[in-house]
Formats: sequence, C-alpha cells, structure tokens
Amino acid sequence: MERDDVVLVIDDDPAVTRTLRDFIAAEGHAVAVAHTGAAGLQRIREGDVGLVLLDLLLPDTKAPT
Repeated sequence: MERDDVVLVIDDDPAVTRTLRDFIAAEGHAVAVAHTGAAGLQRIREGDVGLVLLDLLLPDTKAPT
C-alpha cells in the first residue's frame, strides 16, 4: 500500500472514529485517527494522507463566517 493511501478520520467523538476506523480497515485500507482539528492538520502536513473524513464542527476549529 502506498503512503498516500491512508484514510484520515478527524472527529472528536471516539465512538464515531472507532466505527469508521473499523469499517475502513475491514475494507483493506490503512486508517489514521485524529481527535482534534490541530492533530488532523499535523497529520496532513506529514504528507501521508490520501483521503480525509472530517467532522465539520470540531470544537478547536472555527467555522467560516
């Protein structure tokens, strides 16, 4: 599997991240999880992410106005 085949799940709800991680991994993909927007951005900056599943209402991010 290529490094950029990692699916990154960014969500602050552990039940959501666990469910998505298990489902995606069962389909044969590498999965990374971040529980904050800041942690997700750091993981993206590492350059090993091919797809992001993002909770748009993370407490540590601001929605555009």
